[in-house]
Amino acid sequence: EEPVRIVHLSDLHYNKLSAEFLASVIKEVNNLEPDYVLVTGDFLQKVGEVGELKDLLEGLRAKNMVFYVLGNHDFWIGGEEAICEALDNLGWVRLNGRFFETEKVLFFGTERPWGKEENLTLPKSEKLKIALAHDPDEWENTAALGADVTMSGHTHGGQVRFGLFGPLILPSQKGALRAERVLCKDEHILLISRGLGKPYIRFCNPTEISLLDVRR
Repeated sequence: EEPVRIVHLSDLHYNKLSAEFLASVIKEVNNLEPDYVLVTGDFLQKVGEVGELKDLLEGLRAKNMVFYVLGNHDFWIGGEEAICEALDNLGWVRLNGRFFETEKVLFFGTERPWGKEENLTLPKSEKLKIALAHDPDEWENTAALGADVTMSGHTHGGQVRFGLFGPLILPSQKGALRAERVLCKDEHILLISRGLGKPYIRFCNPTEISLLDVRR
């Protein structure tokens, strides 16, 4: 059976200084020839640069679809409407409290605790269920809904890492456990991306494109 190839991107935090870097990321993603691309929020630093980000993301290619959720920073800068309009115009699908069922995978997403959404009920399905959640602390909630795999970001890998001291900046109630890693509990998997953002300090903490070839 041919696997479903999925690329996960998170925490772009786009600004003018990162345009060249993001263009190289898009080229690398296209070379991977994914069936689906999943983007888990924090797109922009400033709302006024949404047009430039859209122009770059227009070059991103997936054989089937691109799914996304927003992150806390997208709400904090007041960019929800502008970002969603731009991405919707690219044909991307927002999964805020919604699901989308494909031939082999059922995708769904949440923007909690920052976004507002209706309570989600998933249909009964034996398909692989993949959740998008910017905040890794939503893992327990997505797992309770039936997610086999939850894709998240938000913690930036701790941003700065010093050997045995590990990650220093941890916007998670679970601390270093959810800085960047793969976690598994009761057959539910959480994959936390270090993200792509460069407008802040990173030390011993490289940016990340996540690639998954999944089979049921």
